[in-house]
Amino acid sequence: PRRRLSKTGRPFTAQVLHRATMNGTAGDAPSPPADVETDTRQLIGVCLALSGNLLVSVALNITKHAHNLNQRAAKPQPYVKLPLWWTGFVSTIVGELGNFAAYGFADASVIAPLGAISVLSNAFIAALVLGEGLRCRDLIGCCLCIAGGAVIVASCSTHDLQVDADVHSFLSRLQDRIFLIYMLCLTILTGLML
Repeated sequence: PRRRLSKTGRPFTAQVLHRATMNGTAGDAPSPPADVETDTRQLIGVCLALSGNLLVSVALNITKHAHNLNQRAAKPQPYVKLPLWWTGFVSTIVGELGNFAAYGFADASVIAPLGAISVLSNAFIAALVLGEGLRCRDLIGCCLCIAGGAVIVASCSTHDLQVDADVHSFLSRLQDRIFLIYMLCLTILTGLML
């Protein structure tokens, strides 16, 4: 596309920027600082990931409920002929599309651990809706899952543009206090559950 030129022969955007530096404003509304825009994008990504993962959990339970109802029926049908199963299947796709879109807004180091939300919510939804049991061991696993996700997100700086790929940097991150505490708790609780 052609750029629009102003009366001075400069591109229109260049004239607006020039006027902004002369007058102290860029048009009617000043643009937000870069860190506010980055934080907003991160928040959008986190919201997309959370809602997508919750939708996937609900969808999986809808699909399982459709299977359970079909098994109890006098004459079970193929599951692809069940409208309830299709509702769950399509909802899973929509939820995963939300997860996919989240990676476009936020860092993978923030979005990937949020996938645990799907596991956590699925455990509780299955217990409440489908009547599946929720044992103490399941609750401990959920707590460890939450703690692990928090450790990963806390360990990742969202403002670092460079990724340290050397071994020394990796080993120093493994010696962070928060990671060591998490690993100690994980080891003790795993040993107790076995």
